[in-house]
Amino acid sequence: MIGDRTYKWARRISTGTLLYKGLNENTLGYTETRKMVAAASATAVRASAAMAAAGGTFTTSITNPDVPRALVITTGGTTGDVAAGIVEVHGTNVEGAVIHEEFALTANQNGATNGVKAFKTVTSIDYPPMDGAAAEIAVGTQNKLGVNHCLPPNETTVKIYSATTVGGALTLQAAPTLSLDESNVEQNLVTPATTPDGTTFLTIMYSYDDWATSRINDNPTYWDATSTSTSTTTATTTTTSTSSTSVSTSSTSVSTSSTSVSTSSTSTSTTTVA
Repeated sequence: MIGDRTYKWARRISTGTLLYKGLNENTLGYTETRKMVAAASATAVRASAAMAAAGGTFTTSITNPDVPRALVITTGGTTGDVAAGIVEVHGTNVEGAVIHEEFALTANQNGATNGVKAFKTVTSIDYPPMDGAAAEIAVGTQNKLGVNHCLPPNETTVKIYSATTVGGALTLQAAPTLSLDESNVEQNLVTPATTPDGTTFLTIMYSYDDWATSRINDNPTYWDATSTSTSTTTATTTTTSTSSTSVSTSSTSVSTSSTSVSTSSTSTSTTTVA
């Protein structure tokens, strides 16, 4: 079946320039079926059965879809007994989350109503009161297949490859029909151009580009503060006196005195951080 769980993205690449980071992000993902995808069938989930005039719920004789896919309900029997109302199907999506979908019936409806959510399992089917006890309803499948990820509707490319054996040679199909939703995984539906008929496995590949529309601020973040530093240097005053006397005939004693000048300096620096 199409994965019994969701998978991480197969690849994600972010690119930009020296000034602008992450201008483009390209993401690649996939969904592979684990069985050959069956053809759509109006009775694949539950065969046609009479609905009670008082309304009711079917919880037995239900078969889960072969792969997560959209459902269809079809009314029949004595269609004059079909009343306007809502048929509600309950089950789970590809992630195993509980979901439900409402299918609107019109009075005396004789035909199909297609759903727009991919069900992995179906647990129950509620139907409203009927105008008689001879109206019938069946629940089946469409060729709209679910995928393992939410896909943005814009800038998304989807390719479908088919193979007749697991790991066998792949054949690229023509472009599929898409119905995409980036919030609810069960509302991402892919309809293959080659109608499933139970003879091929499918690999659904998808890639999308996310382009930045505004400049990304890549400058460092600073905190605001003001700091002041003061340094003082003091040089002491030193006086050195040198005296020497020599004795000789008619000698004179000479005295030499030297004085160093004291110097005092003060420096102040102020740094303001934006």
